[in-house]
Amino acid sequence: MKTSSAVAEASPSEFFASELSGDELEVTLVLASVLRQYCDPFRGCWLDIDAPIQQDEVAACLAAGKEFLHPPSDWCPWVPQTKRLLLENRRRHIQKIAWFVKNGFYQPISVDVGVPSLSCHVDHLIVDGNHRFGSAVFRLDSMGEDVLVPLALMGCERHAKSLGLVAAEAGAQPYRGSFR
Repeated sequence: MKTSSAVAEASPSEFFASELSGDELEVTLVLASVLRQYCDPFRGCWLDIDAPIQQDEVAACLAAGKEFLHPPSDWCPWVPQTKRLLLENRRRHIQKIAWFVKNGFYQPISVDVGVPSLSCHVDHLIVDGNHRFGSAVFRLDSMGEDVLVPLALMGCERHAKSLGLVAAEAGAQPYRGSFR
């Protein structure tokens, strides 16, 4: 990650647009507690495991020092899920969340709020970043840290504003490119 003063003074949108080479990437910062009102990885979001991950599983992984950043899985819905495969997938998700708890992240979480005026409603808003957001939720619940999370928003901007996903609330710790 760049550390020049120009980057430090850049807005989050400017920083992530240059860092990720995206065209006009809109990034906003929001408290983890606000986004959690609409989706929570610990209530279930991964289809390749048989039950939602529990925060005590992440805590145990951290205590054992077994956190690991696994590459994205090649899961597909038409491949039979054996008990062994389900357990392996679960272990990998837990390790990945634990890795982000320990190391933080700077890549924005992709969120799609839908377009209600066109009857496009989204059940689970996070398109990409469930592990990263899971680490923020873990920090909120286990450590009492309501951190600012970077979001790359898709969908209706007016609806995102009505959900409170456009401006962060006052009183949270400042975002500095990653949180730990």
